[in-house]
Formats: sequence, structure tokens, C-alpha cells
Amino acid sequence: MAVALAVAVCLVVVHVAAGGGRFEPTPVADACQPRPRPAGVEATQRAALAVLDGAACELGLDRERLLLVLLDSRRPGAAENPVLTDALRGGVRRARAEGAVTEGEAGLLDLALRTGALDLVLDRLLPEAG
Repeated sequence: MAVALAVAVCLVVVHVAAGGGRFEPTPVADACQPRPRPAGVEATQRAALAVLDGAACELGLDRERLLLVLLDSRRPGAAENPVLTDALRGGVRRARAEGAVTEGEAGLLDLALRTGALDLVLDRLLPEAG
């Protein structure tokens, strides 16, 4: 018992000495700055991250906050929110420029956004949020 207590105290001391006593959350990345996409993830996820970054940059938000807005049950519909639609179209352009989507995929996404099909796309991708 005494040995276990001594080991535990030593671990705490070493952890604090190594800087473990300070906690600072990881800063949220700037959506307007280029950043590497995670390796080993599906192309769909890389494309979604690129679109979200581009749209968040145009809206002056971070990607995480924009995603929360889209997931929120109160998310605005495309027809009622042209600012969101334009920002997402900008995100599609960024995804195309990064090579995260092909020109054809970008065209289809842009068409869906221009024709007010954003809600349909989001409802298919996020059925629990609809």
C-alpha cells in the first residue's frame, strides 16, 4: 500500500514538473487559413471540411461554430438565408480549389445550393438534425 502511494505521488510530481499542471484549450483554427486535411479519412470527409472552412471564412466564423449552426434544429433553410447559401457556395469553390472535390462534384453542389436544395442535401446528410 505504501509503495503504491509513493508511486502515485511520484507520478503526480513528475506530471506537474513536466507542465501538466497548466491547462490551456487548443485554440480554434482560423477557417480562412489553409490547413492540411487529415490523412486516412474518406474523400467525402475531406471535401466536407474544405467546404465548411470556406463557408466559415466567408461568414467570419470558425468551422466548428458553423457546423453547430447547421446541426442545430433551428438552422436556417437555404431559401430563407441567402447569406448562408452564398457562403456555402464559396466553400464549394474553396473545396474545388483545394482539389477536395472534382469540378463535376463542385458543379452539382453549386447547383443544389442555387436551386434551394440545401435543406434536402442537409436532411440527407444530417437526418437526425432535420
